Amino acid sequence: MTYFDDYLAKKLQDPEFKAEYDALEPEFNAVIAQYAAEAAARKRRSLPRLNPRRHNNTHLNIHIQQQERLRNDRIQN
Repeated sequence: MTYFDDYLAKKLQDPEFKAEYDALEPEFNAVIAQYAAEAAARKRRSLPRLNPRRHNNTHLNIHIQQQERLRNDRIQN
């Protein structure tokens, strides 16, 4: 146990303090839920995008190769 845990356990024995602490619980839960939602959003934004060249998607790979050939032909001509 940490020093804070010991301190909180001792303070929660006081009925007046415990009543105030319990009254703030919904607010604490709202802050925790907001933080969790923001963390999940950050995680979704940081997920790597699928790179078709790294994945086995034959039709897409063929299309990309054709586009690259056309692009290279335009550059050479």
